Amino acid sequence: MSSLSRSALDAPKVLIVDDNGLSNRITSVILNDAGYSVFCVRNPSDMRRTIQVQEPNLVLVEYNLPALRGEHLIDINRRTGKIVPMLLYSNASDDVLAVAAHRSGAAGYLRKNASP
Repeated sequence: MSSLSRSALDAPKVLIVDDNGLSNRITSVILNDAGYSVFCVRNPSDMRRTIQVQEPNLVLVEYNLPALRGEHLIDINRRTGKIVPMLLYSNASDDVLAVAAHRSGAAGYLRKNASP
């Protein structure tokens, strides 16, 4: 096995839960370029199954999902699913995200438009 193939297999896995396909593609490219293996789901109902199958090291959950707010999805998964660090991920303000992350039990939050 080549070192490139081996490093791809060992790459930390990130699951993105976001209904916005463009946001998924942009974030995936950035994370892939940084050495992460990225999986995306657009429907919150696919999150638990994908966590079980892919075993990600981190999950980014969009705060403003249409069917269920990201903070509620994190809270439900924290109480009933496999424990995986999760971050709320959105363009919402820091104040909104910080409160929602704290309430839901998320490990923190990440702004989509944040500068590196």
